[in-house]
Amino acid sequence: MGDIHGHQRRLELAFHRLERALITEEDRALIKDFVHYKTAAQSIGLLRQDKYLRSLMLIAERYLDGRTYASLTREDVMEIVSNIERSGMSGWTKHDYRVILKAFMIWLGKEKEVVWIKTSKPRKLPDEILNEGEISRLIDSARSLRDKAFVACLYEGGFRISEIGGLRMKDVDFDRYGAIAMVEGKTGMRRVRLIWSTPYLSQWLEAHPQREDRLAPVWIKKDGKALGYPALREQLREIAKRAGIKKKVNPHNFRHSRSTHLASRLTESQMEEYLGWVQGSRMPSIYVHMSGRDLDGDLLKMYGLEDKRDDEPIKLKMQECPHCRTVNTAGARICINCRKPLAVDEVLDLEARSKEFLLDMMDSLAKNPEKVAQFKAFFKTE
Repeated sequence: MGDIHGHQRRLELAFHRLERALITEEDRALIKDFVHYKTAAQSIGLLRQDKYLRSLMLIAERYLDGRTYASLTREDVMEIVSNIERSGMSGWTKHDYRVILKAFMIWLGKEKEVVWIKTSKPRKLPDEILNEGEISRLIDSARSLRDKAFVACLYEGGFRISEIGGLRMKDVDFDRYGAIAMVEGKTGMRRVRLIWSTPYLSQWLEAHPQREDRLAPVWIKKDGKALGYPALREQLREIAKRAGIKKKVNPHNFRHSRSTHLASRLTESQMEEYLGWVQGSRMPSIYVHMSGRDLDGDLLKMYGLEDKRDDEPIKLKMQECPHCRTVNTAGARICINCRKPLAVDEVLDLEARSKEFLLDMMDSLAKNPEKVAQFKAFFKTE
């Protein structure tokens, strides 16, 4: 799996930036020690190391006003947190600053000064979640087999961007039911079953310029190099613009949306396994709550209404080939595997066109006897 984010390089730049930061030498040393401690004691990844380092450095530059972290009083911390909350930063950035500041101060032995800081996560509103109709529009608006496959797989697999972005050809296998992707995430290696997105993925891998190279990245640029995170994110923005979707269309919102949709159909343990959460994670219960799975069912029963949600068909359609059982996209007319028509009317249409072609050819031969001799000579040479 590749480092599509460039986390290693970004962390190196953060350490260089720390050396030039306008903060006290005491804080510079403490920030380094804290990041090294978290890495050794808790095995935090490159992304988290970078987040801790940059956040503590920026807080010191913007809000300490010459003070040191070790000298901060409870009142000082309240002033700093208030200034962070009044800033124009996003809700998630403010949340990260609160969490990191609190953890750092506790590590410094100043728990009393920060025990009051709330670290609850901001919640996405339901109207920010991408629905299945919007996913279909995004796929339709993608202009290449690669981009259609990426959008479809990103949604169905509920992948973290580092998981899907780091896929190589050897990580994907197909069977009679669809595809299986082996990805490496926060909880280690896991197997992700893909069904609905398989036709898109199959078509892209068949056209992949490096399809014979098992170590080649699945998502590549025209020059054959792997697409990095910035390029993948920008591609999603362009597709969303063409589709006319105003919601946030970024990699994480695909995972968030898929988690919400799965919560009404899978158990919490199944969600942990499929989405790569640690056993006992709070995340499944959060998404079950957002989906309204338990509450809606009980309310319907209270009013004597039957809950038919489990009988509702999934909006993202697919069709199985009646000849070879291969899964195809909803709008496909010819099977991507056996190349036979998928629908009865398509078979009849093909037969009608074939009959019309033969009649036209026979009529042409009847009117031009010299062509009969040419045909005989042609087939004789064959």
